[in-house]
Amino acid sequence: MVGQVSKAQSSDNFSKATNEEIKSFLNEVRHVVKAATKFRLSDKPYGIPSRTFLEKIATKDTLLAQTDVDFIIKQVTQRKNTKWSNTVIDSAVLIRAEDIDSIFQSFKVDSGWKIFRKTYGGDFYRMSFPYFSQDKQTCIIYIGHYCGGLCGEGGLKIFRRQNNTWRLIRTIGRWVS
Repeated sequence: MVGQVSKAQSSDNFSKATNEEIKSFLNEVRHVVKAATKFRLSDKPYGIPSRTFLEKIATKDTLLAQTDVDFIIKQVTQRKNTKWSNTVIDSAVLIRAEDIDSIFQSFKVDSGWKIFRKTYGGDFYRMSFPYFSQDKQTCIIYIGHYCGGLCGEGGLKIFRRQNNTWRLIRTIGRWVS
């Protein structure tokens, strides 16, 4: 099941975050990126940046230490899931990535969006799984928002827990259309 952590993994010092931590983070972030409206999510998550990319962040910034990079890479290697579960993000509508790809590969951009909107509604998101620092006070996640041929934005987002609330600290590699 996506988002689930086995007992063997949860006892490992380099384990993924617990299911509760993941769900809590995702639901809080979901309301930051798309408040109070339908949240359509591609069921296929993005991959996470390479060790080299994460190490560049760690050398240029104090948000991630080298131990955090190692911890995140360990989480990435432990993850066996390739799809989102419909129980991880409250009120998310999962859309098969194959269906999204089929629409946009079969039609020109404008007609593809017309078909997408008629079939699913307005926009959709695609996200990586969240990856936490060793102290679980920092989390990185790649989020892409798609809303039309020349409408969308995304990037690697770094969140930090402050006063029990996840706050967006920085976006790296941001793109806008």
